[in-house]
Amino acid sequence: MFDYPEKRALIVDDDEYYQESIGSVLRSEGVDCSRLYTGENALIFLETISFRLLIIEEHLPGVSGLEVAAVARGLQPSVPIIITTVAATPQGVREAALLGAYEYAEKPLDSTWIRSKVAQAMVKSFVPPKPKKKIGTGRSTMPAIPDRMFLKKSPLRIILVESDDRVRAKIIAATTKLGCNVSAFKTVDRAIAQSRISGFDVLIARPQIIGGSTLWASASQTHPPIGAVTIVDEMHREVETAKVHARAKGDICANAEVGKVSSKLRLILSQIITD
Repeated sequence: MFDYPEKRALIVDDDEYYQESIGSVLRSEGVDCSRLYTGENALIFLETISFRLLIIEEHLPGVSGLEVAAVARGLQPSVPIIITTVAATPQGVREAALLGAYEYAEKPLDSTWIRSKVAQAMVKSFVPPKPKKKIGTGRSTMPAIPDRMFLKKSPLRIILVESDDRVRAKIIAATTKLGCNVSAFKTVDRAIAQSRISGFDVLIARPQIIGGSTLWASASQTHPPIGAVTIVDEMHREVETAKVHARAKGDICANAEVGKVSSKLRLILSQIITD
């Protein structure tokens, strides 16, 4: 269970200068700051510690800032997230918007701008701000968030089971783009506990998990699932065996980029819905 965040912020940046410059401004406002250099460490923090504000560099080594933001959005849906970058790009703008980022801002960040955003973020309820068109120092570059893909009475409920942090973050980012509600877990046991409470529509996991009966059966009695998607390291012959199983409707490659994973998932989930 998360502890109460009070005035706590997490800064994730591999540049020590920016970490300290942003952190010093936040500390002057009475904000308790945690500072991390890698996305991998941020994923561990986010699973156990809650925050009132996240400031994440877009281009982190290893797990990217956008992947960290995707995981954070799943674990702590209401937390404001500021994505920082040395050079804003149209792709970065779109990715940040799809993740519901509070701001997508170019470095260097002006101290007055940071104070203003911190004050807004520390309020209890978070309402996404209206987009601004100008791209500049400490200015918002957020476009309007596009319509989601699956327009039904409620979004698809997805349970994702994947032990690899990078792969899990990538799939969370992809499913978030598609407007799905995803609950992500490292182990089957935790996924089973959640499925018994709320069930799920689609299971995304390794073939051996989908082929097993425990997780699927845990939701089938009260919330029958409608399909599954297998995660594979490479598209090779052994995957065909998993595809034969009625549950699996397709597979995604763990080594693919977020954009390709998202495109493949769009096709598979569309098929699942229309079947």
